[in-house]
Amino acid sequence: MRCRVPLLVLLLMFACLPTARAEDKAARVWTSRDGKFRTTATLLKIQQTSVILKQEDGNQIEVPLDSLSTDDVQFVFKAKQSSAQSTPIGRINWGDQLAGAVDLIGALDLSKDTIRGSPKRGPEGLTLPKGERTILGIPTKTPSQYQLTMTVERQEGDEALFLGLMAGGKRVALGLDGYKRFTELSRIDGSIEVSKVTRFRGQRLRPGTAHDIVVTVHHHHVHVSIDGTTLINWHGDTNRFQVVGSDWANVPDDGFVLIGYGAQFLISRMELREITQSQIEPRKIPPQDVVSSVALIESESSSGSGFMAARNLVVTNHHVIAGAVVADLKVHFGASKKAYPVSSVVYSNPERDLAILLVEADVLPLSICYDNSATTGNDVKIYGNPSVGGGIILKNAVVGGKIGADVRIAGADFIQIDAKVNPGSSGGPILSSDGQVVAVTTMKANEDAEASIREGITTFSDKYRRDDSAKLQAGIAFGIPASDVAHAIDVVLQQSPDDAATVSAQHDLLIVFERLVALVGLRYVEALAMSGQHIKHQAFVASSQGKAGGMCRMLSPGDDLKIQQAFKSGAAREIIAVLSQNLERDIESLKTNRAVSSRARSSLTMINRLLPELARFANQNHSNYATFSQSMLQYEQQLEKSLTAVAEELGLKDD
Repeated sequence: MRCRVPLLVLLLMFACLPTARAEDKAARVWTSRDGKFRTTATLLKIQQTSVILKQEDGNQIEVPLDSLSTDDVQFVFKAKQSSAQSTPIGRINWGDQLAGAVDLIGALDLSKDTIRGSPKRGPEGLTLPKGERTILGIPTKTPSQYQLTMTVERQEGDEALFLGLMAGGKRVALGLDGYKRFTELSRIDGSIEVSKVTRFRGQRLRPGTAHDIVVTVHHHHVHVSIDGTTLINWHGDTNRFQVVGSDWANVPDDGFVLIGYGAQFLISRMELREITQSQIEPRKIPPQDVVSSVALIESESSSGSGFMAARNLVVTNHHVIAGAVVADLKVHFGASKKAYPVSSVVYSNPERDLAILLVEADVLPLSICYDNSATTGNDVKIYGNPSVGGGIILKNAVVGGKIGADVRIAGADFIQIDAKVNPGSSGGPILSSDGQVVAVTTMKANEDAEASIREGITTFSDKYRRDDSAKLQAGIAFGIPASDVAHAIDVVLQQSPDDAATVSAQHDLLIVFERLVALVGLRYVEALAMSGQHIKHQAFVASSQGKAGGMCRMLSPGDDLKIQQAFKSGAAREIIAVLSQNLERDIESLKTNRAVSSRARSSLTMINRLLPELARFANQNHSNYATFSQSMLQYEQQLEKSLTAVAEELGLKDD
């Protein structure tokens, strides 16, 4: 350390512990989303928000997942899933226990189950022929909760494929590439407009490609993914489902229905698995209004906004929770006075300023615009809990605005919103007129905010004080696109329990580490500044005579005076008190956390023991510079060794 100001170390605190996932030995061409990056490389490791690639020259590079093309992301997803024996390819993990698979294609009797058209079954699977409307009923007793897995290939034509599902005892139509333009749950409340809340725009079933479609149905929940990417994640009252039109007039009352509208499809797999146990249990349906799903997230040092984005998953900005361990976070929804604890942090991406919290609350999630279809000029509403100064928070505030433009700042994409937003709204949802979340509010477009985006970091002092909103001028808002939110949610839903535990442990460990770094630095400079004039004079003499080699380097006269004044005025001790608050509790919690290595736990114990020793040493009378220096260097060596062990656990590098 050698008396470095500890805030410099805090600039390094933005990496997550790499987690090895899978290794694919075949080299392939990797491209970026914008097409500017291209390389031939082998996939070595899959981490939480990035991948490690080995290029042909042997060089290893780290590439953010958010920057990769859609095909590359899907390749990574399948590589990850193939390494996890408990989770088949394309399946979202809801913590469900599944019964054995029932082959629905093999159980078909086409002579009885064909309602219209001439479907054919062969060695490759079930074919819905081109040029005719095909309606096929699959009469089976549908479990109340189930997972339907299909492999579908569009062979000719571009018309839609409709799948009739059962949810809560009601029939609902899933339109895949409906009107050649979108996928959605059709006719919620009998209305096309209401159904837009589930809409995913753009054709997904590409010709000549076999796609894995997974439909998961729980009580009051329907989730649809294609090739591991979520398209629909709907929560609500299944009594709102309806099917309309003559095509549905003669279909079975139970089971599944396939309707082809002229395109030729090959369905090589259609398997039904009953969900025998799930974390998504039957419950009373909460009110279906946006405000009830918007969260106020508070800690002792700050507050911000968020929203329920999937069952028990609250999305917010990373900077909203960056200064607080999990135990200090509380969440309020809507007008409710109930404070919900945060069970864990399951997603943490400081660079994108996104975090996801596990909060067990009976709150309906908002619908995410998974296709990222926000258009310039569209009307939006921004929900949040802004601070207006003086410690006053406006709960459940709503501001109208328009989408201004897509902007790119420091390599990251944002949506510009023409609206006035105050601090505290960060992390709140931005909703389209269709009721879908199109973005997450991230910050005000003022001079300080733009600097924060460019730098990608916040300083230590920002984490331990509330923003003074009176100093901020009204301006435009920025939003993180919904596509990034959708990606983050899918990452969480594909996590193993060990992965989730590691993410949360790393969050708490990083915060404790930052506090320890600052405390070590403060105590170290305190010992130097308070060492007394006798020691400082000896140090000056030794330095002027060239005899200070291997001795502790003292502060410059100017820094020495500033540090003395800070401690004598009480300002430094106030900072120490804030940093030390609940620190013993947090260290003890980490010492019993199995997701933290034994080396890091031992290092935390050592730092916690040495800090009070260094504080006592700083307030003792010293008479000999050589003896003082020897003790200081011993403290420095021991503390630096322990801090380095924790930093390595966090994957941090001291540049």
